[in-house]
Amino acid sequence: MASSATSSPELRAKQRVVIRGVVGGVVATVGMAVALHAWLPPIAGMEQPVDRLVLALRCNVFVALVLWAGIHAIARSRIRSESIDPLAGKETRAMRVHANYVDNTMQQGSLFVITTAALSTFLDGETIRVIPIATGVFVVGRVLFWVGYLRDPLWRAPGMAMTLVTVVGMLFYTVYRVVWLTVG
Repeated sequence: MASSATSSPELRAKQRVVIRGVVGGVVATVGMAVALHAWLPPIAGMEQPVDRLVLALRCNVFVALVLWAGIHAIARSRIRSESIDPLAGKETRAMRVHANYVDNTMQQGSLFVITTAALSTFLDGETIRVIPIATGVFVVGRVLFWVGYLRDPLWRAPGMAMTLVTVVGMLFYTVYRVVWLTVG
């Protein structure tokens, strides 16, 4: 019992760091989305749903790129160290961070790809800009997550918030549209 009482202030301090990071990530998400919306002109040739789906799939290659970057970092680290044998238990802290980054990016990336594909079928020629904007925010969020995680695990919070807010926002809107289409 004494252990939890003495760690409680430490835990609360860590929670404050994470909460500030999440708030910063949400603010950065909104700011980046607004700035990109103002900067990115309407995309021509997006009248047909198939055109919008193709755009979404093409944007998703950037999600694959940030995933590949993590996989490449692990491979590069393995080939240069005793952890070349993944069962030897000789991974460095950085390698564990890279592996966690890849795992989390795979999870969030899967949701992102599925959601952008479905969402693109509900958008029109004007609103399709949401997809490249969301992709930009997602990629920046993944990079911030990774860099923050490498510095201190608590500092992954802003990047995590950026990707999660982006994915969850699109996911819930798409679910709403699917339900509305089915029921309404």
